[in-house]
Amino acid sequence: DVFVSWLRYFHKEYDDEWFSKNYKRLAHGPFREVFDAFNNIGGDAYSSADTSADAGKSNTNDLLMFEEIQEKQDSQFDPLMRPSVSPGRDHPPMAPADDVLDLSRVRCSVLQEMPRSRVLHVGVMGGVISTIDGTTGMLALMANGVIMNILQLAAYGIMTPFSRDAFRKLNWYICYLSWAPLIAWGERTTRLVMHGNAQDWGQLSRDRALVLSNHIAGMDWLMMWAVTERTGGLPACKALLKESLRFLPFLGWSWACADYPFLARQWDKDKKSLAKSFQRLREYTSPYLLTVFAEGTRRTATKLRESQEFAKSKGWKSLQNVLLPKTKGFTATVNALADQLDSVFDVTLVSPPGLEPTLGSVITGKDAELHVLLDRIPIDKIPLGDDTKLDAWLRHRWAVKDDRISGFLSSGSCTFPGGIKQVTSFNRRILPRGNWLAM
Repeated sequence: DVFVSWLRYFHKEYDDEWFSKNYKRLAHGPFREVFDAFNNIGGDAYSSADTSADAGKSNTNDLLMFEEIQEKQDSQFDPLMRPSVSPGRDHPPMAPADDVLDLSRVRCSVLQEMPRSRVLHVGVMGGVISTIDGTTGMLALMANGVIMNILQLAAYGIMTPFSRDAFRKLNWYICYLSWAPLIAWGERTTRLVMHGNAQDWGQLSRDRALVLSNHIAGMDWLMMWAVTERTGGLPACKALLKESLRFLPFLGWSWACADYPFLARQWDKDKKSLAKSFQRLREYTSPYLLTVFAEGTRRTATKLRESQEFAKSKGWKSLQNVLLPKTKGFTATVNALADQLDSVFDVTLVSPPGLEPTLGSVITGKDAELHVLLDRIPIDKIPLGDDTKLDAWLRHRWAVKDDRISGFLSSGSCTFPGGIKQVTSFNRRILPRGNWLAM
């Protein structure tokens, strides 16, 4: 079970070429039972993919074809990866090049049909090992958080009396050292797919901007950090958070040192605290990304039903996949920062059913998948100075978001409607994993 855990992890994320070259030696060596376990998984996935007339001839062929399907499908996301298994007597032929686009459907359907507890680990013992792995990782992150909090507090006390800007520059690196291992911990079980325009994604680390996002799962914020890290802008991340999170051990203290604005959800009180937070942001000389979860809470079936009933009472469109956005915090933020903002990034998050990234999935090792669609909207394209028009604009963006999620879920291919393409230029970087290993 331990060997299965590590083999599956490295094969999925790191070195397909090594796996393919050493397949025969491993399959017929002392780890035959391991490959029998993989054969069971490969056979199920292969039959659902139905990509060869020889399907079902042997478990070994099933496994090989399943791995080739995964490898070829992955190659469309990473242009540097090329299929390393060549056709021959022991290897069934790969699917024609024209079938590459269909493989995204295979990957999505495979992940939904395979038992989630067996995607990274096999058997009950594998689940136990995965849980131990996730839990010890979380404890290591806490220890790392304590060290980084001490560094932040020491730097704050020593440097801010002389130069707050100097402290912010140093804190940029401390935040990276604190947050990057957390990303590596979360990404070990979650597959991230980026959609949209590569140029828009490239601006994510260069603009002073607001980020508008829906909120679908407990760990989607961490995966947003992950895509931001790929573009080089992780320490620039900030977000409007509820006041109680300020006192969250390790992370909450780190956020407070990084000038995150906090909300008590009482407007008379929030109005004053936000004014102070926005003034601190206006002092920044470097780019920053201020995320606003305009829905105000994570989506649940009950909250979605309540949101739909409220929309009907107002005569607005009833949304099927997202909650109606709350506009007051957004309009206050835009009005306070508009003169120094470059853009607004509209982020749409969606996962195939049952594959949402949660704290439980990260700790227990269950596979998850998150698709992130990014739209960059220049600040001069937003109706500034008129709160009524700004409210209507935000509701319109959420209606567009809802339609795109509906199209994604009904496509069967994990694609957004309108010809929106996947972005492959920003792959996982080595720095978070290096920080994770060093920690």
